[in-house]
Amino acid sequence: MPKIEELLREYLPEERNKEDKVRKYSNLWREEWLKELIADVTGAILGGPAYLKILILQLANPGPTSFVTDHPPLEAREIVQLEFLRNVKAPDGLIDMMENTWNEFRSNIVDEYPELPSYLNREILNEVAEYMANLIPKPFIVSNWDRILELSSQLPKVREKDLKLLIPAIALIDANITEVDR
Repeated sequence: MPKIEELLREYLPEERNKEDKVRKYSNLWREEWLKELIADVTGAILGGPAYLKILILQLANPGPTSFVTDHPPLEAREIVQLEFLRNVKAPDGLIDMMENTWNEFRSNIVDEYPELPSYLNREILNEVAEYMANLIPKPFIVSNWDRILELSSQLPKVREKDLKLLIPAIALIDANITEVDR
């Protein structure tokens, strides 16, 4: 939080009540947004593109830079996930897949506010991603990416494999799986 507060002071526009706004946005970061972004990084750690796809489906709205007080904008959430993966040196294929997932969604939207607000800017989001990468330098999705790809290429024929790899693998195929093979 001290680094976020420092960046808020740096990036919020100069005005008479700037310190009040720093306090207001610091509280939102502390009480709401930081928790959501940490949860999103955790989702990316476990599911990579699968998590991002589900997040988009759950939260899609016509304005990915808009937000409600208790949730940061969808675009901010995507930025933190991708920056986290870059910071932990995830395989290019994983990052590309997540970028493509986001770009496919984003390309269909005309956002009336195309930029994130100064209190949720890229520098602050990068700081959150870097902090998380220092805490979790070898996330599950990165360590197992090759195995997940291998497993996804075998679906739906998988038997007796490591099932914790199954959910991200399913998200990578375009099959409609309605019944598990016996």
